[in-house]
Amino acid sequence: MSEREYRGARVRFETDAAPPSTGFRSQALAAGGVLFTGGQIGAPYTRGSELRALAATFEGQVDTALEHLAAVTWAAGDALERVVELSAFTTVDDGERIVRERARAFLGFDPPLVNHVRVADCAMHGDVELDWCVARAGTDAAAATDAIRPFMHGPEGEVIASGPFLVLNGIDAPGADMAAQTEALIDRALALLGEHGAVLQDLTKLTVYIQAFDIYPAFNDVTTRRFGAIIPPTRSVIVAPDVTGDALVRVDVLATAPVAS
Repeated sequence: MSEREYRGARVRFETDAAPPSTGFRSQALAAGGVLFTGGQIGAPYTRGSELRALAATFEGQVDTALEHLAAVTWAAGDALERVVELSAFTTVDDGERIVRERARAFLGFDPPLVNHVRVADCAMHGDVELDWCVARAGTDAAAATDAIRPFMHGPEGEVIASGPFLVLNGIDAPGADMAAQTEALIDRALALLGEHGAVLQDLTKLTVYIQAFDIYPAFNDVTTRRFGAIIPPTRSVIVAPDVTGDALVRVDVLATAPVAS
């Protein structure tokens, strides 16, 4: 794929072989030669059914989330052996080690990048949420790994140009409540990304940290309205007050970078 093809090449993938998206997000989105998935949790699911109770053990939740990610990846026509990054959000002691071990057993190898964050809560009050990135066929896996490496790492509140992407970590904004902070956060992110030529429809992947789940509906309402005219980005949403600090919401953003016409 040439540089000129990166922009506008965002393709959404949805499948009923994995839990449907809650909120305005994509199960998976391909952009810049990489497949990005939305977060999956450890509640068993069968095609077209409803999520059942969480798996009884942490290991079971991890395995179930990995199975969901695999279903989305296969639906997009991509291969598990090209997973280049795994993001893990866990609530338990030694969560990172266990996720790494289960992912290695599931995939047959260690993903080149593993991002782990200890959090306070996950959807359905589970103990883990996972998402991953896959180098698509025809994309150099090492180059894809390097391009997404700055996501969730590096300077906060500063746009990083990395391969076909723009990364903006640790963005938050003031406001009286969750709705106001979300509106201001989106405006701030778009202003910073706009300095590099990116626009709303370039948003590709979000990692969203919130102070508590009872304020999540306000975040979802705002993003549904603001993102309603675009292919929605993928996202993981977790409760992590240690990350949000004084803010109600804090977001890491990855966008597809514009190229010269």
